[in-house]
Amino acid sequence: MTSPKSLILPPWKVRAILDDKASQLRVVVKPQPEAWRGEGGWMYKKIINRELRVVENLKTGKTTSEGRLVPLHEFLLKHGPYRVGDIIAVKEEWHDDFEHNRVFYRADEGEDGLIPYMIPGEGFGGGVGGARITAWRPARTMPPEAVRLHLRITEIRVHRVQEISEGDASKEGVERLVLKENTIPGVEPPFNRLHPLTSSYIDAYRSAFDADHGAGSWGANPFVWAVSFEKARQE
Repeated sequence: MTSPKSLILPPWKVRAILDDKASQLRVVVKPQPEAWRGEGGWMYKKIINRELRVVENLKTGKTTSEGRLVPLHEFLLKHGPYRVGDIIAVKEEWHDDFEHNRVFYRADEGEDGLIPYMIPGEGFGGGVGGARITAWRPARTMPPEAVRLHLRITEIRVHRVQEISEGDASKEGVERLVLKENTIPGVEPPFNRLHPLTSSYIDAYRSAFDADHGAGSWGANPFVWAVSFEKARQE
């Protein structure tokens, strides 16, 4: 059986998917269209109506002496790494404990820094343990047998990252940022707590995007593949 395509995701994103809080993700187009000119036979240019279009590689897409013009979004969808229906294996930060036939995942790390795991045994011989991992393996090194999460792609779109809507940002699995705690004056805690003032989902996603891709990444407004998915079982 052909191995599924893979995708590296950060711990917060994996956790959101496992908790059914995320049904979309965005993959940055690399290289960005602005870098295509004169590189590997790819070119791009803007036409009169300001719609950015590209010229396909002349070796494969030539239909006239100047090449065939295709809309950028169409081009990126055609030449992107994924297709609707693809099964994607999610690679994540991990740690092997093959001696005890188990794998730990950083996305499972609690606020106390511990990873819960089952201790085999009956009665007082079993239970739940907590492991503290100090050295995580990079997600790119995860072997197929350690992958626990597979996604089935249901839709792919292309847009600049800053064009994300509030509804789509909420489907990324981000938690809105707390901007200000609200309390009732003169009332003792915890009974004085009101719903805090929070950011929009777009602001929360902007923060996560910069954290994942580096400061200034959101401001650069790159083209992204917007991928909708559902969890899939890999047989």
